Amino acid sequence: QGGGGINHSTSATSLTLIHCTVAGNTANGSDGGGGLRVKGGAVTLRNSILHGNTCPNATTAADLLRDGAITRVGDNLIGSDAGNTTMAGTAHSSTPPNLDTLGDHGGPVPTMPPLSPSPAIDSVAAGHEAAGVTTDARGAPRLVDGDGDGTALADIGAVEFLPPSPLVVQNTSNSGPGSLRDTLLVAAA
Repeated sequence: QGGGGINHSTSATSLTLIHCTVAGNTANGSDGGGGLRVKGGAVTLRNSILHGNTCPNATTAADLLRDGAITRVGDNLIGSDAGNTTMAGTAHSSTPPNLDTLGDHGGPVPTMPPLSPSPAIDSVAAGHEAAGVTTDARGAPRLVDGDGDGTALADIGAVEFLPPSPLVVQNTSNSGPGSLRDTLLVAAA
């Protein structure tokens, strides 16, 4: 039972989630683990979101139920968790991530990008980045200054927040592309 998003139940293998978002899943049964159920083996969470999952028949651990080894690396957002094992590694935040709904937000797979404001935006501390991860699930650059503070840091989860592009008046024409009138129409759309 459990594991609405992921059910890792074999002790023979390990599972590593790097820059993943596991959210909006539902598990049946009374055990919990609507997002992730670790019944055996070892699981490593790195810069991932595990939040907003449900298990209607369970009283605890809607997001993570752990009976196997869990190691946290980097920065993670993990909602409710419970289990018989401890989690090793860096601490995590249980603050809700403020995600958009699952849908076509660009790229080859449906995603749930963070909405501003979100504790996931620019929250992977310098030095906690995963080596070789240069793009998000959509193929967008991984290091973006999403919070506008002048420092580009990776976001927690599968998708990088892309702030809106600034609107710029490009000429002094009364109308047409690049004019003040055109720019205001684009801004109002």
